[in-house]
Amino acid sequence: MGNRAVIAFKLAPTKKTPVVYLHWNGGKASVEGFLAAAKELGIKDIKTFGDMILEWMGSSVYHETWETADRDNHDNGTYIVDPDKLEIVQRLFMNNAEEVSYDKTTKIKEEVIEKWRARLARVDGSKEGSF
Repeated sequence: MGNRAVIAFKLAPTKKTPVVYLHWNGGKASVEGFLAAAKELGIKDIKTFGDMILEWMGSSVYHETWETADRDNHDNGTYIVDPDKLEIVQRLFMNNAEEVSYDKTTKIKEEVIEKWRARLARVDGSKEGSF
């Protein structure tokens, strides 16, 4: 059990498309907070996006492929994200009630940005976005 979700940054995923699997915080309010943070931080690639979430959550964030990820996970299913706009364009296998909370989305965005910037500050010479 969890609050699982899979996130893909590709409009037409293939077997080898990299995805992020979340065991927790897979509801729409959380995912929209993660995407809003990524936009502000200039993060456009799925690997760094997953690392950003992991920095905030501390665990239970995994880099997988479309083929191996539990896309029909009986929770929040799979989010298809437009990689240029960082917006959700499609949901697959959604089994839970939709989670919509502007306050939660905003809080997560702010916390994620703070944690990611603190991580970047610990890495000498880094810039926002990927290492």
